[in-house]
Amino acid sequence: MLNEQIKISPYKKRLSTIIIDKKLAEELNISNKKRAFVSFGAKKAFVDVEFPLGGLSNEVFLSTDILTSLRIPEYLTYEIRIDKNEIKIGPCIGILISNNRYENIKKRYIKSFHSSVLDYKGILGAIIIFSLDRVDASNQIIEGYCYNPIKDNWEAGIFPYPLAIYKRIGISKKWENHFLSVIGDGLFNNYYPNKCEVYSWLKDEKIISSHIPDSAIYKSWNDIEYMLTKYKSIYVKPIWGMKGIGVVKISAADNDIIFNYRENSENKEKVVKNLKSASENFFAPNRYIIQQSIELINNKGSIVDLRCVLQKDGTQNWICNAIIARLGAHGSVVSNVSNGGEAKTAIDFFREDMLLSEKDAFILKEKIINYCMEICSLLDKYGLNLGVLGLDIGIDKEGKLWLIEINSRSPNPAIVLRANDILSYYNILSAPLYYGKSIAGFKA
Repeated sequence: MLNEQIKISPYKKRLSTIIIDKKLAEELNISNKKRAFVSFGAKKAFVDVEFPLGGLSNEVFLSTDILTSLRIPEYLTYEIRIDKNEIKIGPCIGILISNNRYENIKKRYIKSFHSSVLDYKGILGAIIIFSLDRVDASNQIIEGYCYNPIKDNWEAGIFPYPLAIYKRIGISKKWENHFLSVIGDGLFNNYYPNKCEVYSWLKDEKIISSHIPDSAIYKSWNDIEYMLTKYKSIYVKPIWGMKGIGVVKISAADNDIIFNYRENSENKEKVVKNLKSASENFFAPNRYIIQQSIELINNKGSIVDLRCVLQKDGTQNWICNAIIARLGAHGSVVSNVSNGGEAKTAIDFFREDMLLSEKDAFILKEKIINYCMEICSLLDKYGLNLGVLGLDIGIDKEGKLWLIEINSRSPNPAIVLRANDILSYYNILSAPLYYGKSIAGFKA
């Protein structure tokens, strides 16, 4: 089960043949094989196996018919891995970034993904960006762009289905089941739970249930009235919302109801006399979640929470690659940086703004990481194949942790740059490729 780095060269003298140097074959423990099958991505082909002496130990020759049928690019460095009678060449990792914008990949997406391959020497193989409109389901091939480390650019081509696909977009059940039938459970971040699902799943978990805000689906204005009676201050959020857009804080004050929200990068306040009319004007039934308001710590009038970036690594274990304190715009009801907020590393915030000692700042950070790990472990047990998560954690004025939100739909790592944490930023970009490499059969 040893991994070795190899270059692939074409062999024109014979069909259906692989030639592996005797020394490399002995290291791979396959020097007695006469016949096997080669795989690249989801494509496989039977081959005769030859072991000559005196060649380059890291060069493997494949007959041109096999190179063509498996669609193996020759400009890449690969790992070779043996699994019984299978000779795996790879990894082959896909990034599904669009439903129908193949023509825009080169001008819109490639630049943003270029930083992800800075650590290519640790990943190797084929890293392919593609869109759903260029997936040939009948022949199980994709048209996309593969990173070429020699030229440091992206080469257009046609490739087999990758065995690991990082899903950056929502796709239909039909497509999900199609990929499942071909590559197994290799489609990761395969499900985006909405806010209602997350809270309904976690509220009965004894370990963390007391850290989950009370929540309910908005069906009518009566639900808001009930929650206001219970908590005096609540949040109403779009079930599928992102970046704090559409979030409204509702508070009961004397005989008035006050709606606070952000609009066009400005704080807005509306005093409501008729809760029924205002609710029906602001919210659509079954598309919003109502949540108790938590008195979170603040910084000079700015609401504060923590974006925790959790990712699976090359061993398929969860790691925390960053914790960033998000300081909302002054007086804002949301903390999102995209809505006018600021960002600092958690340790800097704990020390500089909360005035914690080095030791206490470290203890608090570890407490947050352990809490996030509990949540990630539960999501794994629920059957989700997730490799990238953004967990928003709040700290109330008594020091208690609260789960504010889970973002499984490609959480934006730019917030880490805003906090000047450059190393964490690049670790976040490369982590999905290491996880993809592991589920493609090349686990560290």
